[in-house]
Amino acid sequence: MEFRPITRAPGAFQQSVTPEEIEAICCRAFGTDTEVVSAAELGTGMYNTTYRVTVAGRERAVILRIAPEPECQFTSERALMRNEYASLPYLAALAPLMPRVLAADFTHEIIGRDYMVQSLLDGIPATEHLRTYPRSTWPVYYRQLGEIARRVHDVRGPAFGPITGPG
Repeated sequence: MEFRPITRAPGAFQQSVTPEEIEAICCRAFGTDTEVVSAAELGTGMYNTTYRVTVAGRERAVILRIAPEPECQFTSERALMRNEYASLPYLAALAPLMPRVLAADFTHEIIGRDYMVQSLLDGIPATEHLRTYPRSTWPVYYRQLGEIARRVHDVRGPAFGPITGPG
């Protein structure tokens, strides 16, 4: 497997995993005969450790998001990925804008962290490409972003607080 992690200090919040752990995660998600061709760590996120993973026989790459180790998370962040996963049914109206969850594992059997495998969305992250557009076009982007944020904020759940409780 071609493996491209991001080098970080030993005590950094985000920590890479090994190629063997990525292979084990993909075998759990897609079957024991799964072959991982490449895994490149993406550096645009601030919370999860995220990889673009190419799996032999799959038409498109997938995204592997791995939560920080539980002991590194603040109280307000505990089980954040689990809450995100539990919120998906409430965001059904936004489904076309969101990646699909292909696999999620919160058992900590493979690695001592929660993780999700998701579909790869088309496009380029704004952090990488927005500055290449004329500044006069930015308001259109931010207006669209605001419209999406409004749709998210209009979603009503069963209670205020984390989806998994307490409410």
